[in-house]
Amino acid sequence: MAISETSTATTPVANLAPPPPTPSENLSTVSKLVGSNYPDWSVSFTFLLRSQRKRHHLTDDPPPPDSAQFDDWDASDALVLTWLANNLSDECLPVIRHDETVKAAWLHLAALYSKGTQTSRIYTLYAELFARPSMSPIAAYQQVHALGSEILQNRPFSADLAEQHKHFQELLVVCYLLRLPESFDMIRHQILGEAESPTLDATAARITVITSLLHRPLLSSPPPQDSYAHQAQRGGTSGRSQSGARGSSRFLCSHCGRTGHSVERCWQKHPHLRPSGDTSSSTSVSSRPSASVARTSGSAHVVTQGK
Repeated sequence: MAISETSTATTPVANLAPPPPTPSENLSTVSKLVGSNYPDWSVSFTFLLRSQRKRHHLTDDPPPPDSAQFDDWDASDALVLTWLANNLSDECLPVIRHDETVKAAWLHLAALYSKGTQTSRIYTLYAELFARPSMSPIAAYQQVHALGSEILQNRPFSADLAEQHKHFQELLVVCYLLRLPESFDMIRHQILGEAESPTLDATAARITVITSLLHRPLLSSPPPQDSYAHQAQRGGTSGRSQSGARGSSRFLCSHCGRTGHSVERCWQKHPHLRPSGDTSSSTSVSSRPSASVARTSGSAHVVTQGK
């Protein structure tokens, strides 16, 4: 008796590749773009497009309009453009309002927000990297690794010597700014907000000039002596011989060399500042004919001059 052989049909091996993601209009990053968070936001949005296999829309040009692939590409690009718009704040949304492709909108956002915030972001990364908080070894490794990765992402290694020198100068500027006290916060924010990071020498020179200007004596002239006469006539005890003389003595005119007024109030340099009808030879407002206070036997008496 012959044994019949049964043939078993081979079933095809199932495709192990994951199915394509289902398109959705509600994909969003952790936070919307507000401008200052562009470095972190751009990374998050790129990962979002990678998860949907749409990252090529950031860099690829559209196919010819008369090609067979154009309609499918146009529909896909419109979907990604919707995702992009949904991940922008109300302040940033008008930036891409007239862009028709994802690539155009992406380049537009990068041109507007990346350059102006890169220096500030690098400063923040280095500040966190150089900080010495108390944490566990695992937490310390995770933080340093994350900060180092982001620094390399923003400032990758380059074989260009000029680019290396630029990045080294940027590091020196960051270290310099980190050593300044909190009173320099306004100047520090101005420097970090610039599109191009300056060199260490340029930064130090700029801060030196600003510091010298801030520490110059006040250029405003003291109150006219008429006010001191008015105070004396009202019985005030702080007449011209007291507060007026002390206040005006702080000013030294660099034009005529006399005290009591600044060069901005010098009548020799600015004749138009002399009051009309005044014929005195004085050089400033502080020498106008007025009343002075003379002390006699410990009491104040008003002595009128110029009459």
